[in-house]
Amino acid sequence: MHGSTELFVEALFQGVCQRMSLTGTRSEGIVMAEERYVIERHDIKPGWSYFVPGDPAPPPHRVAEFLNVDVMHWLKENSKIRVRATLPFVANGNTVAIHVSFD
Repeated sequence: MHGSTELFVEALFQGVCQRMSLTGTRSEGIVMAEERYVIERHDIKPGWSYFVPGDPAPPPHRVAEFLNVDVMHWLKENSKIRVRATLPFVANGNTVAIHVSFD
């Protein structure tokens, strides 16, 4: 079941990217405790982005931690952004992506 959920989420995001012609920004990678993982930001439309693990992705139980760090870095770099809402995507009790709506 775990593998099928990951495949579903991956297919969902690929479908969203293809349908909405998203632009993506790949971070240089986050280093925490000598671990390096990639978090990608995809702009759905002005004022709406989502963050998702890239390749290499952190282990499923640590995705939320790395997404959080990347969103915080993004907000620090874009201090004029005012976040309106955030929505975590969760599969099997683990956060797999974060949507952010902002002004």
